[in-house]
Amino acid sequence: MIADISKGSNFTKLINYHESKVIEGKATLLENQTMGENKAEYIQAFHETVALNNRVKKDFAIHFSLSLPVEEHLDNPSFLKLAQNYLQKMGYENRPYLVYRHADKAHEHIHIVTTSINFDGEKISFYNDWKNSQAISRELEKEFGLQITQYDKTAHYRLSELNAEKYRVVNSMKQVYQDKALLEKTSSHLSLNLKRYKEEFYQLDDKQFEAFIGKETFKELTKFLDKESLLWKSDKEQLIEKLNFNLSICNGVGEYINNLTKAGLYVRKLQKQGRTVLIYGDPANNFYLKDKDVPNELQFYALQKLAGNKDIASAIKNFERFTKQQQSAYIRKNLVYALQTATSKEVLSAILEKANITTQWMQNKGGTYGLRLSNNFEGAIIFKASEISRDLSYQNIHQKLESNFVKAITNPNEKSFHSEKNITNLTKSSEKHLGTKSKQHKNTGAKITKKAGLAILKGASKEASKRASQNNSTQERTNNTNPEENRESSREI
Repeated sequence: MIADISKGSNFTKLINYHESKVIEGKATLLENQTMGENKAEYIQAFHETVALNNRVKKDFAIHFSLSLPVEEHLDNPSFLKLAQNYLQKMGYENRPYLVYRHADKAHEHIHIVTTSINFDGEKISFYNDWKNSQAISRELEKEFGLQITQYDKTAHYRLSELNAEKYRVVNSMKQVYQDKALLEKTSSHLSLNLKRYKEEFYQLDDKQFEAFIGKETFKELTKFLDKESLLWKSDKEQLIEKLNFNLSICNGVGEYINNLTKAGLYVRKLQKQGRTVLIYGDPANNFYLKDKDVPNELQFYALQKLAGNKDIASAIKNFERFTKQQQSAYIRKNLVYALQTATSKEVLSAILEKANITTQWMQNKGGTYGLRLSNNFEGAIIFKASEISRDLSYQNIHQKLESNFVKAITNPNEKSFHSEKNITNLTKSSEKHLGTKSKQHKNTGAKITKKAGLAILKGASKEASKRASQNNSTQERTNNTNPEENRESSREI
């Protein structure tokens, strides 16, 4: 028997899922300990229990699944008794719960929905819950005459890991069938009406579905789901993807570990048989990776080598293709960082180039009007700056560069800007950037550059004052056009 545990904060989603299975004739409610008579009352009962402890804000919705091997069978009373014993041994007593038996897979399995809060308002401890669950499962296998599950010494995979390959596409397609627009897009890409296969689809695993729609079509479907970031991934794959992404935006082991902690991931450095190892985990999914299951590039000594390389561009080459969201996040982090010091378009592009990001300044007869960016690897997505963040519109970027330029000119000893060499050559590099011309003198160096910068600032101030004066005059004329009307408007306000 394989026991799977998940924690969350959404009873509605859980109960709606199981009740939809009951309506479809693919599940049976074996026991109801909520005092409710329908799904709305079930959900209300759980929320009323959680409200007994106002300190708990998450992980109060608990979901267990207990699955038997394909060749084993338990009748409803026996399976229910097994579920009750499991809950009691795990410490989930004195609280509401629901037990559903599903018939949508080849193997027999039940689902239990309960809560981490009991009727006394006490929250159960999650400490060692997965380890305890394994020990209890072995006890129940003996008690009910079931096959004893054997775990080898190299891995302890949960049900989600065991089914990762078997149901990868099938689980991904469940998301597609729930979104009408996405279903039409997928069908159009494959030139196949997927609506026709919905009923059959929910009864099949990946191999059966491949045989049903054809090998080539299945292969193309898998590629499409992966490209759209819809391909279902196991807890292990998801965790490794998160680790790789965080590593790609960090510079050294210290920053990497700090970022993982901020992202809610678990990481611990241990001394094991005379060597340093890192243990990783995703507490939200209650999933952890031992050192021997960690890919080589994420092990401590591989990270230590990267720590000596301050140019993150060399590190990014070691990682697989990012999702659209990951690519966007990487560019945003580096663009925001570069805008703290960049004083011109040329400098900004140079800083981003070091982070392996390509810039393309969009221009027409009227001048520069936009910025596009992409990560420098094959298949990278090209983003408009404004697509990455509304705060990163070209107008805002232009204003920030202009502000940095003026500050660098007026404070030549300020070290917060990119370099002294950059400050000395600012006037030349910024003529196009600011849209103004300034005189260059070979022998005057930084002093002339500073004077040019101050002239630009003075000219900009005059222009701003002129515009403000014009606006005030226009407003004054508007206010004086009909004084009676203005007084009437004021009374209304």
